[in-house]
Amino acid sequence: MTVLGERSEQALSALDQATERLAQTAGGMERSVDAAREAWEAYRERFDSVDASLERFVIALEEAAQKNIKRIHEYVTEMDAALAQAVQRLSGSLDVLEDLADSLAQRANPAARQSSSDGHGTRVDGAFE
Repeated sequence: MTVLGERSEQALSALDQATERLAQTAGGMERSVDAAREAWEAYRERFDSVDASLERFVIALEEAAQKNIKRIHEYVTEMDAALAQAVQRLSGSLDVLEDLADSLAQRANPAARQSSSDGHGTRVDGAFE
């Protein structure tokens, strides 16, 4: 074989080796890209499920808050009605007590005047000694 032939074969062999290394590098890059794509897809799916879970949680929290607000409103309304009814009932009782106090005061005054005029006691601050 001639020098030119040997050099041609060496060049072809080097070219084949370079082509093989480029193919391996390209294959490695392709695997890396595929792995990155799969990882990104897994993260996307994971975060999509986290987003969906968070959305469900927030909706459930809002619904629970609305129910509690409604219950509190109903309780306060019932309490207000019960207090109004109690005040109304006490109002009637207070009227009776006022009438009784007035009646006792009217009865006490004539007795105080009469006892002081016949000398059986002296009145001090509305009481007898």
